[in-house]
Amino acid sequence: EACARCRSGMNDIIGVLPGHLESLAVADSLPNLVAGTQIVGVGRPGASNNPTLTWTATASTLLLNVADVSLIGLNLVWNGIDGVVSAIPVSAAGCTIAKCHITVESASAGALLGVTVGTGAANFRFCDNTVVSVGEAQPMTSAVVLVNAAVDDVDISGNYIAACNPGTSVLGLIAVTAAATNVQI
Repeated sequence: EACARCRSGMNDIIGVLPGHLESLAVADSLPNLVAGTQIVGVGRPGASNNPTLTWTATASTLLLNVADVSLIGLNLVWNGIDGVVSAIPVSAAGCTIAKCHITVESASAGALLGVTVGTGAANFRFCDNTVVSVGEAQPMTSAVVLVNAAVDDVDISGNYIAACNPGTSVLGLIAVTAAATNVQI
């Protein structure tokens, strides 16, 4: 609901308070997202009371399809249901996912694909995140971060990725499958 109150291009900040839990259950779970919005968790990423977004349908997505949106300091739980197809498709310039605690899989559920950096997503940042699995994990069939378009200036740095099971994937946990330029990992 806070997204609808933000002003496009004004870098409005949505502070998400401790204890906030939200289920993402549809293909565009934040349809009112506007350019420049910063969604910032207030708390310690990974803590049980940190603001948490949980994917609860296989087709649920959080689309970063408007420019300069940032997700910072949130718990992102991709294993709320098994087989999330693509948790966060990115198709706009200047978007950032930083300092988040991301749970990609557990023994009974997991995302097939995490962040997809597609056409239009120049100047994307995936920085200082913690990416983990819970216990003996289901295998992901693709990458935590997949750059699959000819985009420019992608920064994937300072992340801690542990115990994620890429299964039979030949992509690895971070993959670049297109002629992207100025990609820093």
